[in-house]
Amino acid sequence: MLIFNHFENRLSYLNNKLFLLSEENNCRLTLILQRIFSSNLSNRLKAIDTILNKNKNLVTLKDMFPISSKDKIFIALNLNLKIFLNNLDLFYILKKNGLSFSFKIPSLYQTAFLVVCNFTVLPVIDGKLDRFSYGFRPFRTCKDIFFEVNNIFSKKENFFWTFKYNISLSIFNTNWLIKYFPFNKNVLKFILTKTEYKFHANKDIIFFSTLFNFLLNGLVRIKNYYLFMLRYKNKVLVFTNNYNRLNSFKVLINKFLFNKGLRVKKKNETYYISSSAFDSFDFLNWKFRNLQNNNILSEISSTFLRSYKSKLKVFIKNSHNLSLSEFLKKINFLILKWRIKNNYCTSRFKSASNLDVYLYRLIWKWAKRKHPRRSNSWIYTNYWKAFGGVWKFFTLDSNNGQLIFLKSHISLKTKRLYKLPRSFKVFNLENYQKLNFVWFNKSTLNFNLIYRVLWNKQKGTCFNCSRQLNYFNCNEIKIFKKTKFLKVINNPFSQLVLIHNHCKF
Repeated sequence: MLIFNHFENRLSYLNNKLFLLSEENNCRLTLILQRIFSSNLSNRLKAIDTILNKNKNLVTLKDMFPISSKDKIFIALNLNLKIFLNNLDLFYILKKNGLSFSFKIPSLYQTAFLVVCNFTVLPVIDGKLDRFSYGFRPFRTCKDIFFEVNNIFSKKENFFWTFKYNISLSIFNTNWLIKYFPFNKNVLKFILTKTEYKFHANKDIIFFSTLFNFLLNGLVRIKNYYLFMLRYKNKVLVFTNNYNRLNSFKVLINKFLFNKGLRVKKKNETYYISSSAFDSFDFLNWKFRNLQNNNILSEISSTFLRSYKSKLKVFIKNSHNLSLSEFLKKINFLILKWRIKNNYCTSRFKSASNLDVYLYRLIWKWAKRKHPRRSNSWIYTNYWKAFGGVWKFFTLDSNNGQLIFLKSHISLKTKRLYKLPRSFKVFNLENYQKLNFVWFNKSTLNFNLIYRVLWNKQKGTCFNCSRQLNYFNCNEIKIFKKTKFLKVINNPFSQLVLIHNHCKF
């Protein structure tokens, strides 16, 4: 049995040591500790567990071939640079209705090695990154940049010009990155040369995203009193109330990108979105507008709604091989992600109700295709039941015998917004209690029923390892009954705890 509690504590200690050495600018000891950290078994096992739980490309592989604890240890002991020299064996699984897929066995080793490298780099560069950059820093999601835009509009001064552009990451200066990136130069050079032909495809992998964001580090610091800038990955948003200042700012941006071999995308060249303080503009998945009564209107963009509807449609169309309980669980997970991401928008009720109607129409068509010879009344009575005066799509889970209902896109808006401070040091153990407090308050409304009761009882931490629970990934959380340690008590909730999926007693 793997003792993940000891592993987590060991990783926290090493992360804190790396962070303190980077704050002292001790490069020699930092490289030595990075080398020790990369060969640490706890770090490697944590990387493998991260891949199996969060990597979308390996979810199918994990479901088909479950990996035991002995297999994880075997993979962890064989992570080295020789993995990049091996040929990738491609396997195909042929199915009907366009559900065929393929996977590469050695890609698990390669991705795990890159995640290990990323774990050794993040504590070093955390304190040296731009405060107004988001999208890759730990515990900072796209909702944080949503709060930042609202804070900008809530100020007394009006920004009459809004400027947005995307930076291309397909070509960049590798020599600059090898010279200044705080990592072993020989290892980094080897990784860059072996994966140079597929950089654009690998930009979403965790280690490459850290490399690309380090390239763009310092861009937000160009701002001054007349300019305010935000960056999410390679998307930059600039606010100003002076047109001449904006033109000079464009020249500084071009110089900054030229030194690092970067450029603005040709299809999304720099352009002005609005020329008035009350014009609307789109950024990421939202549409913002500053009203004349000094209120902020934040809506879900039409492009994001179209892409989300198409995702639901494709999933339902290609779900013939799934059981009804698995079908409902995966749809509910998509709905939960949408609710977590958009429950702060002012027009969420209108968009959520429209999505509920659209989803019910898709499910009705799915049920008609599944039972072409049955009448509408038979389909409705077998798949829909009235609970509390509301008809809901449901099924019975064959594993535990519980009822599973289709969730709604409508959710309650939180009364208070919580986010980490811009200059908050995540890897500093002195901030551990504050990090738990903010994470707990930020994630409370994302749980329902018994999960919320246990979440509030444990303050958002795992009962076994006392680390933060990730509400965004349902595969990492499970309910455990601790009958071995407690006597029989009348309160049923006293014997239930929330733990990580990999934590065991």
